Amino acid sequence: MPDVHMPAIRRLTVRDAEEVLRFLEGLDDETVRLFHPHKFDFDHVLRLLRGRLSGAVDAFGAHDGGGALIGYAWLWSMETQRPGLGICVAEGHRGQGIGRALMERVLDEAVLRGKPEVSLSVVPDNERALNLYRSLGFEIVERAQGPHRDYFCMTYRSDLSPASRAQAIRRRLKDAQIRLVPYSHPDWAWVHTRHWHAHRYALVFDEALQAVARNPGFRWYCDNVACQLSALLDHRLELLPELRRQVAAGRIDVCGGYANVRPNMVGDETFVRSLVLGKRAWAETIPEAEVVVHADAVDVAVGHAQMPQLLTLGGYRYLRMWRPYGALSLKGIPNDFIWRGMDGTEIPVARGCYGGLWAFDGPSRALLDPSSADPDEVVCALWDTELESRVRYADTPLAWLAVGCDDARPNRLIDDTPFDVDGLARWWNAHETAPMSFATPTEYFAELMAHRDRLQTIEGTLDPCDVAYNAAWNGEQGLHQMRIVNDRLLVEAELFRTLAWCARRHVSDPGPSREGSSDGELTDLWKDHLLTCAHATQWLYVEDFRAMRDRADRVRLTAARLRDDAIRSVARAMDLPDDTAYLVANPLPWERDAVVEMNLSRFGDAWPVRLTDLDGHPLPHQVVHEHRGQGGYPEQRVAVRLHLPAGGITGVRQMPAADALPASAASASPRRWSGLDNGVVRLDMREGRIMAVQQSGRRRRSRSLDAPLGLEWGGIVVKEVATQEGPLHVGPIRAEHVVEWTLGEAMEDGPVRWRYRRRGQALGIPVAMDVILTLGSPRVDFEVSVDWPGLDGFMAVRFPLPVPCRMRGDIPFGVEVRDIAGEPYMKDHWVGPHSMERVRDGLFYARSFVAVEQPDGQSYAVIGRNTDRYYLRHCTGRYLEHILINSVVTLDEWEHQVEPSTLHGRGPHRFMFSLLPCFDGSSGAHRVRAAAEARSEPIVLDAVRSAPAPPPPLPSPVKGEGDLLPPSPAAGGGQGEGGIIVSPNANLTAFRLVDGAVEMRLHECCGESSTAHMGLPFEPASATLTDFLGKPMPGTVRVSGRHIELDLSPWQIVTVRLARALAG
Repeated sequence: MPDVHMPAIRRLTVRDAEEVLRFLEGLDDETVRLFHPHKFDFDHVLRLLRGRLSGAVDAFGAHDGGGALIGYAWLWSMETQRPGLGICVAEGHRGQGIGRALMERVLDEAVLRGKPEVSLSVVPDNERALNLYRSLGFEIVERAQGPHRDYFCMTYRSDLSPASRAQAIRRRLKDAQIRLVPYSHPDWAWVHTRHWHAHRYALVFDEALQAVARNPGFRWYCDNVACQLSALLDHRLELLPELRRQVAAGRIDVCGGYANVRPNMVGDETFVRSLVLGKRAWAETIPEAEVVVHADAVDVAVGHAQMPQLLTLGGYRYLRMWRPYGALSLKGIPNDFIWRGMDGTEIPVARGCYGGLWAFDGPSRALLDPSSADPDEVVCALWDTELESRVRYADTPLAWLAVGCDDARPNRLIDDTPFDVDGLARWWNAHETAPMSFATPTEYFAELMAHRDRLQTIEGTLDPCDVAYNAAWNGEQGLHQMRIVNDRLLVEAELFRTLAWCARRHVSDPGPSREGSSDGELTDLWKDHLLTCAHATQWLYVEDFRAMRDRADRVRLTAARLRDDAIRSVARAMDLPDDTAYLVANPLPWERDAVVEMNLSRFGDAWPVRLTDLDGHPLPHQVVHEHRGQGGYPEQRVAVRLHLPAGGITGVRQMPAADALPASAASASPRRWSGLDNGVVRLDMREGRIMAVQQSGRRRRSRSLDAPLGLEWGGIVVKEVATQEGPLHVGPIRAEHVVEWTLGEAMEDGPVRWRYRRRGQALGIPVAMDVILTLGSPRVDFEVSVDWPGLDGFMAVRFPLPVPCRMRGDIPFGVEVRDIAGEPYMKDHWVGPHSMERVRDGLFYARSFVAVEQPDGQSYAVIGRNTDRYYLRHCTGRYLEHILINSVVTLDEWEHQVEPSTLHGRGPHRFMFSLLPCFDGSSGAHRVRAAAEARSEPIVLDAVRSAPAPPPPLPSPVKGEGDLLPPSPAAGGGQGEGGIIVSPNANLTAFRLVDGAVEMRLHECCGESSTAHMGLPFEPASATLTDFLGKPMPGTVRVSGRHIELDLSPWQIVTVRLARALAG
């Protein structure tokens, strides 16, 4: 063999598809004749590396000093006991030992994976290859006739003895460094009561401290305040001083926020507040903790492509994650990498299961007492139990080996069997060359950064799918909707309380603020809300669930009260006319037209039949319902269209009249419609089915979104699921039942709103759907009412999915592409035991909308107004389905202790969603705003004359500051009082009082560099950029009176701190 430098050999993944294709396209004719590996097109190579052509694949490439691929070998059909082997080395690189090195690598892999035989084929005149294969132990078993020429079939018989496997393992671990990371994963409650969990975690803290005291080399970490630290504070407070000492010494780590919330499944500000309140709680309780690793969401999906930016702004430098491990492995994501987010922010990531070495069976029990077992068997046991997947996807020598599991006690298995982890480490270091030691997450990342040059940078979206087993439990009454509503109410309460302060002329001085907030009550509400957002609360036992629901209800009711009181406080400063009957508040920072409902009541001699804005201009309205109470006095429910100021408040006046009764509602007698038309869009309906959504008006070339033959817009389908045949009841779909519409009637007929109700049933379940158009809006609203009986399955609404098309879904603080056809699901071979997240083919998530874009420029968006975040790309590719409710009635034994309503979902449900047609294309900002308008309805309140109690006083002003200036003049005369205005390229998520200043958070929402403009209700003395914790950030905010502007890069999230100006 020539004396040359042996090239690097590493595993190939789908991320190497373009490089493999270039390699194949560069092969000379002789190489193609001898090896002829497969077709040379990109799609074929991609599917091959993904394992969709020849079963599961393990491929390895040899790279020269410049990083170019010069040869590769691969094992295919790895899901069988007799995988095949293919190899190809480029001309000019043969005869240098590259082929032998590649062969030895893949044959080691076969041994490590327990494959008794490996087969290959070779043409008879390739003598060099034949000699190589024979020297490695291959034997010719037959000569076969192929379509083009004969070839030899050769077989290699693996030695699978522990000694042989251990030697192969040792070769793989030659440069490895194993880090044991003990951990006890906390849930608020999971398959036990909260009482059990709280006392269990107090015990875990105690035993972790004892373990560190016995062995200063031992390590441990905790990860969140609400579920874990609270147990120590409530039950073993005397341990806190020792915990602080061990944290200061670096033996125990703190790696999380306030609660272990799901990044994809909570409101935008909820995740931010978990970071901020978590940092503050740790600083107050354990000030020695640095808290630079975020590891409290290890049992949920990794999150979206804004995670690197969010974590960095929250003061975290590293991320530990797990799910979906199998899917990310198939996508070529290594265990350790740099994640570059949508805005370019980078954060180092370590991925892997949070649990490990927690249960032993069969050969793995050798790990309990390695000194009495055969050393080769111990090596094989550790490899088969944990090490294999930690090494397979590693680009560096480091291997994070988790020790522990849910609720695990230190140095115990999951069933509390004693396990001397330190003894295993001592034995290993005495017998093996790969060093093994304990590490905290912070220590691991510090070591990892020493290998920064070997880490791949992975950009953008990692996981568009989330987890299959969390979809739409209990529909609009489920935990998800409760969390989204409370996030919105808390943000609105902060907004209007801040506007109320901006409307006051004088500010009192109550002393220091509480926990960085101007309002301790709101801070406490956020903490309660975060606890209700802790993951794994779907299966709470009855008493725990009801206590959690009560807590959420308190948050909802209190936040709504604080918001409404603040709105009325703002109204006091507006000098409203005496005949103002209603206040209407717009929580969104842009002007908009909206249709709201309010009551007209005859409580005297005259009807207030004339509705006007504050300047007396008539408002379009219609009666939608009327009734007489027991006393005989008539009342009417009316729909009113009005213009709302940006982030502010307007009023509706009722002018009295002597007329007997206003115009009546639409006739209740059924009549069939051929379509709905509000002058902007028209729905073409045939036999109750929506066949087309068309531009309305007298356009010469009106455009139309047509449903293909056999499909419809907004159809409802019920699907039966074999819930016992999949993890957490996500089994295969057994049957689909489409709702057949049998009756339709007009419920409302303009001039403000048009409503058509159609009825049908599927699987014996009656379904009513209202299809609604409103004056001047292109949006088609749907309201589905169903008395859900509870079944093993789910209900979804479906929309035609054109081919070809591109889908996008919004996420917290951004929008991502949803290339679902390219994602690996259950049809792929899974590597390792990490596959339960993707067992529902085509399932994915979006925060509030999914946009479907066609090549001709037309598009549409499905907006969930009070629905869950899960969607399905139907297996046929013809439908986009939005899951409305999911349920299970065939339960496992332990689940009979779980709150039943969360699982069966029985009872009435009302699902609201919308279809937004875009006939000429639309900007991303247009979709973001349309979705926000659909989900954030105006707030309608009675205009009472007596003032509510004023909000608590502001925190102490910053030295040198004076009073707030009066609010800005009313926007548009009679339209009301403007609050805060944000330009279309930015989205506002928070406007609140913090530490004597006003804090606003916004993000660029179009993926473009731009300048954002904001109008304020006061004149700030200064405006600075900060991170979430209030630390200054680079950048300039330009201030001009009550207007500020700043430059934003694509998808950038900014927090602006506004100091108050001196009184003029």
